[in-house]
Amino acid sequence: MKTILLSLALLISTSALAKLNLVKVSRSIVIDEKSSTVYEVFANTLNDHLWRDEVNSIVADGPFEVGTNYTEDAHIALKKNFITKVQLVELIDQELALYKTPEDAPFFLSSKRKVEQLSDGKTRATYTVEFDYEMTRHTAYFPIPKKIVWFAYDQIMKKYLLNLKSHFE
Repeated sequence: MKTILLSLALLISTSALAKLNLVKVSRSIVIDEKSSTVYEVFANTLNDHLWRDEVNSIVADGPFEVGTNYTEDAHIALKKNFITKVQLVELIDQELALYKTPEDAPFFLSSKRKVEQLSDGKTRATYTVEFDYEMTRHTAYFPIPKKIVWFAYDQIMKKYLLNLKSHFE
């Protein structure tokens, strides 16, 4: 019984430590466009090149639906060709798209894109990314303090959303 309790405690603490190693950044922007139009561009990661500057290419193994896998080649930090594979795991038409890395991926990444129609006819687009802090060692080749990673990515996301907004306005 003692061994089972110790194993359970170790499992819980390991899971908790893994969560502490994630960087989560979320930003929103209001766009003067109807939500369905914003959703069509923002939700589908095949359109990321329109608003995310570092994207070299993205390919999909199927249509825009749950279960489709996407492979992205991007210039992240100092790494010119950082390959990330994600799967579309949740899709609410005209509202939300959620992508996550598969369980066997070297690093965890979650990308949530949400649109909300506002009463004045504008749309709020919210982009939330959560990723394994260790990923930065592989893109920058040296350790960067977690707070600096968060701040830098927050500024990058601000630019992404301004790019998205300028695509429509």
